Amino acid sequence: MKVAFRVRERASEVVETLREVLGARVRLLDAAFSCVHTHVRKNEWISSRRPSLPAPPAGRCALDRPVNRRWTLQISRQGRFDDQARALLEWAAKELGSELSSELAFELPPRRRPSRRLPPAGGGGSSSPAELGIPVGWVRRIP
Repeated sequence: MKVAFRVRERASEVVETLREVLGARVRLLDAAFSCVHTHVRKNEWISSRRPSLPAPPAGRCALDRPVNRRWTLQISRQGRFDDQARALLEWAAKELGSELSSELAFELPPRRRPSRRLPPAGGGGSSSPAELGIPVGWVRRIP
């Protein structure tokens, strides 16, 4: 799936730092749109529709960290990660948290509903002939 996904300059620098320092593949999960964005090179991403982050292939290790309510950051590479890599992932998640929107959905204005009259306080009753679309003259006809 081809999606024009880009991040701000600061977020791009953070992702590049993870890639260069750790030699890791970087992915971002967008929970609002169920989309995984995989970093290719400087601010270029490949996107795919997925509800969750993929498991790493055999021989690769992966670490995930939530960025905010909407985004999750994943790094993966051959071999294991040490404590410094975990600390760097924590730093990156905090930095990306200020750059990536945390909104889970776009807010739409509420729909305008037609107002309905309440039934009489005495209870029950049926709709008036006008609400049913019956001409008033037919209702008032006396046999």
